[in-house]
Amino acid sequence: MKIIIKYKQLFLFKLFLSLLPYFFISILIMNALGYRYSEIMIISAMTQIIGVILNLPLGIYAEQKNRKKVLLLNNILSIIAFTLFLFEKFYLAILAAVILGISEALSSGVMQTFSYEQFPDDVTYRKYLEGSSSIQYLAISVMTIITPAILHFNRFLPIIIQ
Repeated sequence: MKIIIKYKQLFLFKLFLSLLPYFFISILIMNALGYRYSEIMIISAMTQIIGVILNLPLGIYAEQKNRKKVLLLNNILSIIAFTLFLFEKFYLAILAAVILGISEALSSGVMQTFSYEQFPDDVTYRKYLEGSSSIQYLAISVMTIITPAILHFNRFLPIIIQ
């Protein structure tokens, strides 16, 4: 726990990012655009599958390249993907999901590289990950459990909070 306190700014930043209800907000937005829930789940699964497959190679790419350029590419890809969703065509939404998966893998690579560089050695980094990951996954679980109740109370509250 001492290591989390020592690197509290990094930990709080990552915790904040994990608590944002992106998944639920994307469901609301895609549903409002006219996508059926079955299509939304296929699109979401496609994004995650592409992100998992490309996480390591694009993480290595992000580590070797200029972070600012990689983040710029990430933002350009995100804008392209979100624009494709607006056409309300399922095949374009699948393409957007693939692009978002690539974008997520790029941003994840940048975040991992940045995080790693904050530590003096591998041992300290591993200790930090051991302590922080459990808390972060617990926070994500809690957010996943309470967001449906928040949505029941007010459908737009997660968007307002974000």
